[in-house]
Amino acid sequence: SRRLAAYSRVAPADLIEEKTGQPALLWFAAEDIDPKWMKASSDVIGRVLARDKSPGELFTEEDFMPEGTLAGTTSGVPAGKRAITVEATKIRGIQSMQSGDRFD
Repeated sequence: SRRLAAYSRVAPADLIEEKTGQPALLWFAAEDIDPKWMKASSDVIGRVLARDKSPGELFTEEDFMPEGTLAGTTSGVPAGKRAITVEATKIRGIQSMQSGDRFD
């Protein structure tokens, strides 16, 4: 029902329409359902996203980090790599970087 950021944990409130207070649901004919789609909120709640999700996008297993992953930016750092936080105003051009970009 709203934009969800990569490396954040999906909470029950993330699946509720803010305007109505009702669960955000989409209905499909049986023949239109992709088997990759996650169908139950219990399959999604508590999982950490591997990428940003926009409102209305359906969830698949590929959207998530492995089960048990801790939420936060560090969950997106590959094994053997390091991440640091830099003040964007200190490095010219860094403001245009996106999640997943690398700076050397």
